[in-house]
Amino acid sequence: MVTVDGILQDIIYENERGTFTVAAFAVDGDDDKVVRAVGSFAGVGPGEELRLHGEWVQHDTYGLQFSMRRFELAASNPKADIGAILSAASLPDGGPKGGPGIAERILDAFGPDALEVLSHDAGRLRELPGVGEKRAAQIKLAWDKHSDRMWGPQTDLRGLALYLQMHVGDASLAQRIYGAHGEHGLDMLRGDPYAVAGAMLPFTSVDPLATKLGARRDAQSRIAAGIVEILLRAEKQGHVYCDAEALVNPASDLLALPESAVAAGLERAHEDGAVVVEGSRAYRLRLHDADVDSASRLRALAAAAVKLPDKEAADLLREAEKQVDVTLSARQREAVTTALGRRLMVLTGGPGTGKTTTVRAILAAFHAREFDVALCAPTGRAARRLSEVSGGEAQTIHRLLGYSPDDDEYRRDAEHPIDTDAVIVDEFSMVDTALFGDLLAAVPRGAHLVLVGDSDQLPSVGPGSVLEDIIDSGVVPVVALDEIFRQAQGSLIVRNAHAINQGEVPTLAGEADRDCFLLACDDPDSAADSVVDLCSARLPTHYDLDPVWDIQVLAPMRRRQLGTETLNERLQKALNPAGKPVTAQGSLRAGDKVMQIVNNYDKDVFNGDIGQIDSVDARKGTVWVRYPDGLVGYERGELGEITLAYATTVHKSQGSEYRAVVLALHTQHHVMLQRRLLYTAVTRARELLVVVGAPQALERAVANDRVSERRTTLRERLVGRVGPTDAAADA
Repeated sequence: MVTVDGILQDIIYENERGTFTVAAFAVDGDDDKVVRAVGSFAGVGPGEELRLHGEWVQHDTYGLQFSMRRFELAASNPKADIGAILSAASLPDGGPKGGPGIAERILDAFGPDALEVLSHDAGRLRELPGVGEKRAAQIKLAWDKHSDRMWGPQTDLRGLALYLQMHVGDASLAQRIYGAHGEHGLDMLRGDPYAVAGAMLPFTSVDPLATKLGARRDAQSRIAAGIVEILLRAEKQGHVYCDAEALVNPASDLLALPESAVAAGLERAHEDGAVVVEGSRAYRLRLHDADVDSASRLRALAAAAVKLPDKEAADLLREAEKQVDVTLSARQREAVTTALGRRLMVLTGGPGTGKTTTVRAILAAFHAREFDVALCAPTGRAARRLSEVSGGEAQTIHRLLGYSPDDDEYRRDAEHPIDTDAVIVDEFSMVDTALFGDLLAAVPRGAHLVLVGDSDQLPSVGPGSVLEDIIDSGVVPVVALDEIFRQAQGSLIVRNAHAINQGEVPTLAGEADRDCFLLACDDPDSAADSVVDLCSARLPTHYDLDPVWDIQVLAPMRRRQLGTETLNERLQKALNPAGKPVTAQGSLRAGDKVMQIVNNYDKDVFNGDIGQIDSVDARKGTVWVRYPDGLVGYERGELGEITLAYATTVHKSQGSEYRAVVLALHTQHHVMLQRRLLYTAVTRARELLVVVGAPQALERAVANDRVSERRTTLRERLVGRVGPTDAAADA
């Protein structure tokens, strides 16, 4: 990373949030050469001496520019910087003749807190000799006029940046703290850096910051933050809780404190509400509340009766069959009548069992009852697919709940429920404990809830095994579709998916005239060559498939020759060799297939959405990506939200369906060769599946039916074996 010192000369462009700025920057020691610098310069303005950390890049239109990752206020003595600001404010003096001026006296008295005192606690100015109430008011008025002229609404942000610079030597965190806590950010940071910064950064980043701000190593807030960090690490592995005794040792190592201190801190953290200790289990508060509330609401929904005469139910069933133009099987009819007659139902089944048709029939039956129905799924691509197959308008669960990224809250909750008569959730296996708790809380009293998913697929990325726990509890009505319909019986994809679930090695044709075949390659480099050849030549020619929109390469892992990173590089060279680079040093090119990797509610694109780079507006610095729903623009600083997507992991593909899937499978993926992963990959293919790699890898994946145990308690709560389950409102 390159370091550049200089002066911020001018702001050329800044977006509304202050997260992306184009600035003119005069570089020291180069005859004051002025260059373009891009990044977030929130809290600073023209005339500031800064030290930038980042990289030099070559822009197609604007030439050499500096891509700034973070900045420091370059004054060797930040106290002098504050003094300069106070002097420039022309504060009314009135002090003793020949003595220090008011700016110097304020600085001597309050040090790094000087700007905070002037902005929010001007009454303390009366602590200065010769400053009474009237003089303090005059100083405050002069300061307000100056700060408003210099920084406007960013005055508090500026003070926060200076404070961080003085104590830590890095002002970059100021924008995030200010965004979360506004004008109170500095007070809160001084009071408890772990509580303020801990929600934004991992413990290992917050701890050095807190130490520089004077936090004690044995402070309870630090111990609690360390315990929460261990719980968060467990959640990343899918666990809802940790064994309370077992977490003491890793927390002790992390905190470099005796286990006795951590054990006492855990008890105190429970008393303070930072964590919940329930028997031998320790939870983060949010997950514990979600777990308890979900169990309570599920039990209430499952027990609630619906007054629906048999004749009316039969009429609704006939109307549903008429609307979907299909004679339903006995199990499908059971699903429709259960959805009508119960407040809560789970619908599960593998490929070819008529799950989609059943969802359409349930939707038709609800509409026949004149119900308003909310259709949703955990991801944007899954919601889009639900819209396509159901004919209704589906949305993400976050969108249904009215998620606001600005304050990280939902508009819909128990007090402001969703305005609907029924909710149908597709791809429910992807829903984790926290998200389900939020959704369930917002389902209105008296509404029907239908959960649709395939319990044999990979579990949610987030903590919990919600679908499995609900099914295994026996408390909730479950309709499992297990009959493969005639129209699906001819598909090797469908038959092989069910064979894999039964522990049988799938039948893969050697010829390319079936919908499921194998290209055996023991050598990983040769297998990678075959993947590239399939996507760039054979499949587009033989099956008339678009390499970007119709074909998706899947792999269990990111690394090695048959990992997604290497495959993406090779596929980019084969499919888009002449694409114009989006940035001088970046990997993206115009024409590339890309995936959005974070939720962006402002742009209405979500983690896992796939598009293609359509064009680059060099003059405005905007990259346009074409998604199925239209074009979305990205500023240069936002390009980290997208990545190459010619190949993606099986986990990332959940909730999606592709016309053709090329699955790279090799023994080098041995850690990830699992039956559930293979089943999930196979069921992503709608028309064609090609497995490329070692046959032994296929056999090993089928044989490995071990499922990583997740520490969860929803099933136990549902059957009344653990904890309280009476906290929720009646259904």
